[in-house]
Amino acid sequence: MPETFPRLLGTSGDRIPCGVPARAASYRELPSGTSALVALDDAADAEQVRPLLPPETVPVGHRSPAAA
Repeated sequence: MPETFPRLLGTSGDRIPCGVPARAASYRELPSGTSALVALDDAADAEQVRPLLPPETVPVGHRSPAAA
């Protein structure tokens, strides 16, 4: 996970943890207590976005490539 998401939500660089699991956990906590819509487009599969999902139930859609 890049530093981009936490920075966009107002986290300063020195407060962004190192490593994907720690960053994902920190990111999930940032919108806590607020309403937020996060669109994760063009994911390869559910496992790619699962670490970013908050504990609440979140619908995830799938878009298959259009047939030619």
